Amino acid sequence: MAALRQPTPGDDQAPQPLVAADGGGPRRSQFWRRFRRDRLAMAGVGVLALLYLMAIFAPVVSGHVDPNRLNLLIPLQGPSPAHLMGTDEYGRDLWSRIVYGGRISLSVGLVAVSISLTIGIMIGSLAGYFGGFVDALLMRFTDAVLSFPILFLLITVVSIIGPSLLNIFAVIGLTSWPGIARLVRGEFLSLRERDFVEAARAAGARPRRIIFRHILPSAMAPVIVAATLGVAGAIIFEAALDFLGVGLQPPTATWGTILNASQGYLPAGDWWFSVFPGMFIVLAVLSINAIGDGLQEAFNPRAMRR
Repeated sequence: MAALRQPTPGDDQAPQPLVAADGGGPRRSQFWRRFRRDRLAMAGVGVLALLYLMAIFAPVVSGHVDPNRLNLLIPLQGPSPAHLMGTDEYGRDLWSRIVYGGRISLSVGLVAVSISLTIGIMIGSLAGYFGGFVDALLMRFTDAVLSFPILFLLITVVSIIGPSLLNIFAVIGLTSWPGIARLVRGEFLSLRERDFVEAARAAGARPRRIIFRHILPSAMAPVIVAATLGVAGAIIFEAALDFLGVGLQPPTATWGTILNASQGYLPAGDWWFSVFPGMFIVLAVLSINAIGDGLQEAFNPRAMRR
C-alpha cells in the first residue's frame, strides 16, 4: 500500500470540520478529550442536564402538585417539609411552580436560538459567499436590526402582537440573529477563496452545494459557541419580559413571572419568594456560559494540537 504524503506547512488545505465524513476520526476525539478536561464546562453540562430533566419530568419532580392550586390559608409560608421552597402570595407551592416554569423558560432558549441560528446562517452565508451588492444589502439590513436596543424592541413588538408563548419564541428568535449572521459572514469571507472552494467551483458545483457542503461545515465551530451562549441570552430576555409584565401573564408559571410577583415581598422578609426563582435563572445562565467557554477552548485549533 502506498504511503500517504504528509501535508507540508505551505499546503492550502480545507479546514477540517469537527466531524469527519465517516462520522468519527481523530479530530472529534481530540475535541471531546479537550472538552472533558474542562471541569467547569463539565459541571455546566451536569447542571444544565439536571435542569432539563427536572423540566421534562415536572409532574414527578413536583410530587404531582398542581402549580396553580390555590390555598389561601397558607400564603407566603416559608420553606418547610410540606413546601420545600415555601408558598407564594396565594398559597401556591413555589417548588412546583418553579419546576413547571422551567419547562417554558428553558424551552424558550432552545426554540428561539434555533430560529435565530437558521436566519443568521442563511443571511451570513449568502452575504459572505456572494459578496458585492448582496453582501452590502444584507449587512445594511443586519446593521439596521442591530441599531435597535433588543430589549426595547422585544417589549414593543410583544406589546403589539400579544404575549403568547409562540409570540415570545418568534420575537426573541427574529431579533437575536444579527450577531450570528455577522459571525458566519466573517468565516465565509476567509474561506471562500481557499483552494478547496476553487476546486469545487472548477468541478461545476453549484453555489448552494459549495455553501452548505464545503464551506459551512468548516465555519460551524464559532457558530456553535455563539449559539450556546445565545441560549442563555434568550432565557434572560424571556425572564426580563415576564418580570416587566409584558411577557406571559399569570397564572402561567415561568421563572420571570414568579420574580415579577415577588417584587413587593422581599422587603417584608419573604426572601424565598424572590431568591429561589432567581437562583434557577442564575444556575441556568452560568451553566450555559460555562459550556460555551468550554466549547470555545475545545474548538481552538491551538488547543486541539496540544
